[in-house]
Amino acid sequence: MQSVCGNNDLLSLTRPDVIYDIHREYLEAGADMVETNTFSGTRVAQDDYDMKHLVYRINFESAQVAKRAARDVAAATGRVKLVAGACGPTNRTLSISPSVEKPEFRNISEYRAGKNFLELFCNAQAITLLLR
Repeated sequence: MQSVCGNNDLLSLTRPDVIYDIHREYLEAGADMVETNTFSGTRVAQDDYDMKHLVYRINFESAQVAKRAARDVAAATGRVKLVAGACGPTNRTLSISPSVEKPEFRNISEYRAGKNFLELFCNAQAITLLLR
């Protein structure tokens, strides 16, 4: 079985209570916006864990947890709280070849990379997307 060590996005499925508490604590401390727990919520990133079949659920549930925390804190404080869909970099690069022997080679296309980010945004149902 593939190790899931480092796949923190899975916590939105296995321990949504912990993720909710983290969001709530940030919002209660004064943050106006939190980001979804989807830094690695793309098919490219989840493929490293053989879990790309969970991408939709990870993004959807992460957004639901973050939005619930934002609603709860907004109701308690009377201040608007927002959620941004988070998307970290993948371990694939568009600018540098992973092969010294083939400098023109890329292990991901611009189309596939863009499709991954768009899919995350649609699945997360967030108001904005943070790309890193």
